[in-house]
Amino acid sequence: MTPETTAEPIEQGSFLNRLIGVYFSPGETFKSFASNPGLLAPIIGLVLIGGIVGYLFFSKVDFAQVIAPQIEQMVEAGRIQKEQAPQVIAMQANIAKYSALVMGLIGNVLFSLIVAGVFKLVSLVLGKENTYKSLLAVTLYTFLAIGIIAEG
Repeated sequence: MTPETTAEPIEQGSFLNRLIGVYFSPGETFKSFASNPGLLAPIIGLVLIGGIVGYLFFSKVDFAQVIAPQIEQMVEAGRIQKEQAPQVIAMQANIAKYSALVMGLIGNVLFSLIVAGVFKLVSLVLGKENTYKSLLAVTLYTFLAIGIIAEG
């Protein structure tokens, strides 16, 4: 007689338990995403990390200094008058600063959506049964775990 093994339900756990599980027991943690992906918490985590890193990084960048050479080329080419250059530099530096901050906030989430889509396509080609939500949860938690270590 062989002892029967019963599959024990995988504990869903909290956001923090799942995040820790990504580091120490990824297989079990990722399996738990099949029944309950729980997407909101890792999305909020990625947005917070992206916002903090984006703010810290882009607050130190002088966008006017980055943009000035391009505007000077436009002045030399006659596309902008020399008197307008400082205003154009200031305006574009402001736009660049805020768009970079917005991309810091949502860029990780957008990238996660794309990567999970690629994973879904690959799983379809391989004939695997995966939901997009569970693949997205795996991707979000993985990027969050990597982001914490990379920025920590």
